[in-house]
Amino acid sequence: MQSARINQALIPLTEAVDDICRYFFQTGKISDQASLGRELEHECLGDLVRGDLCTGVALLLQDGRAASWPFAHIWELCDGSRLKQVRINTFGEYSLAEAVKAISSSSLKSSKDMSFRALIVLGLNMGLLHTWLSVLASRRHVNEKVYDPGALMRSSPAMDAVFYQLCRLLTFPFQLFVESESMDDLPAPPEDQGASLPGGFLSADAQGGSASFRVYRDTGVFQNVEEKLVIGGTEGPSTWSLVFVCGED
Repeated sequence: MQSARINQALIPLTEAVDDICRYFFQTGKISDQASLGRELEHECLGDLVRGDLCTGVALLLQDGRAASWPFAHIWELCDGSRLKQVRINTFGEYSLAEAVKAISSSSLKSSKDMSFRALIVLGLNMGLLHTWLSVLASRRHVNEKVYDPGALMRSSPAMDAVFYQLCRLLTFPFQLFVESESMDDLPAPPEDQGASLPGGFLSADAQGGSASFRVYRDTGVFQNVEEKLVIGGTEGPSTWSLVFVCGED
């Protein structure tokens, strides 16, 4: 695939990433980024993510759809449970499958648009959005059936460019509310916002039963092979959690 075609097709995604980077660097101080990453304090960050960034990712996933495209919505492309060719063998595949399952059992389940945007939000919070798109691109047997040969999702150079753009976001401490679109208003900021951790991993407690997102991790995440992932959401207002634990529960 020609680089000019790739660059042109990825303009919406690239511009969305540029806007988010400019947002986090608006004060010129790294120390301000923790506050800027909190949607409770800066709702405009949620608008940047659920607006232009989600649109850019959606356009990527819909580029070059084949005539045999079987999905009514791109959310269904993310849900590998309905695809017989998909096997879960890696951390990326497992975490994506569990994230989709959690969103599908949340207050967002009635809207595929909101579910898709929530997945992007969750991926940013967890620092795994680039990994999940890599998982989707690696489903070659599926992609050969649902995308034309010139589709971005079937082009290694195109996906390299996508991963480069998304990896630019890894250093930012996103604290976005996964279920915000199903809520009339965001909950009031708690007194203790929790500590921001590298790579988009966060530690924050739910307050007053409001739907929120939590991440706990040990210092050995991605280094200790005995660690495992637990992610969950339950129907109605709930706490989203990504828990890394070593050894037995």
